[in-house]
Amino acid sequence: MHCGKYSRSIVREISKDLLPECVRWRTTGSDPVCEKWANEVASECFDNLKNEMEDFRSNPALCFIDFGLLEKDMTNMNKDEAGARYIPGLLTRIKYLHELTKWYRN
Repeated sequence: MHCGKYSRSIVREISKDLLPECVRWRTTGSDPVCEKWANEVASECFDNLKNEMEDFRSNPALCFIDFGLLEKDMTNMNKDEAGARYIPGLLTRIKYLHELTKWYRN
């Protein structure tokens, strides 16, 4: 699925000759199909990263991270809209650091 400037391809195709071109090719606003897909991908990635927490915790180069606090925040994430925005990105960055330090040690 393409979520860039030319998303909504099905709607654009079926609206040919029904809507003016300026409406058909409008690129502002969100695409609900694309947003749903992106949210599903993000959720799947988040679930995979949650399963790697023990690996992260056992990495001595990541000793500066308070994993107890992170796990507490992850537990409360569903109740906290701000947490839902920042925790998945934080876990992604921890994964980057984890992989980098593993590579560097070897």
